[in-house]
Amino acid sequence: MRDQYCIPRNEARRNSRFRMKGFLGELSGVALKEFRSMKFISTQAKGTILFMGGQPALGIHILRAGQAKLSITSSRGRSLTLRFTSPGDVLGLMATLCGKPYEVTAEAFHPCQTEFIRAHDLISFFSAHPEAYQSAVRQMSSDYLAAAETLRTICVSSQVTAKLARLLLDWSIGAAETKDGICVPWPLTQEEAAECIGTTRESVTRAFTKFRNRRLVAFKGSTVTIPDRQALMHLAAA
Repeated sequence: MRDQYCIPRNEARRNSRFRMKGFLGELSGVALKEFRSMKFISTQAKGTILFMGGQPALGIHILRAGQAKLSITSSRGRSLTLRFTSPGDVLGLMATLCGKPYEVTAEAFHPCQTEFIRAHDLISFFSAHPEAYQSAVRQMSSDYLAAAETLRTICVSSQVTAKLARLLLDWSIGAAETKDGICVPWPLTQEEAAECIGTTRESVTRAFTKFRNRRLVAFKGSTVTIPDRQALMHLAAA
């Protein structure tokens, strides 16, 4: 059980002063000091639900370390993963400011450390710092556009291979390149990959088989190697 809560030491050290994103990165020194005085820090095990879609918004979570998954679920229980977050991301901002239920579910994909700010404290903070509120509105607009783009990509393309190729390319951004190709850490199960592109696990299995047969990818443990990124990009554009 201990490993479920264990954040790697080098990651914890790296994120002890994580880079503020969104409206947090635009706060003045005085506003930032006041903002930090409101936080509650906690650690969550992998699989912990930070908040559930449809539940009343109690406040925002700021990811300090680890990774969280944002998803939506249909009335039939089918899940679609919208994105994976990284340290510095603010979760639940729109619902909290609008006084509406959370629109997505946030789950710890890896052990996480978060800062929680209660809704009424956040509203009071923005009342005292209207310039911060304007930055928060810009962040919400950016988050909305990113979510819309994700849904557009999933819905417009009918080919599972094209959607899976785009998912692999997204995960490959910033990955190390070797003589064999781009080496991408791949923590997703086939079921999780299916939730990211709006299809079934069986369809993902068939698509990966096609990729391996065409030598577009090679798996070794939890790492996938992309020998020819241009070929995968061509497939993603289909």
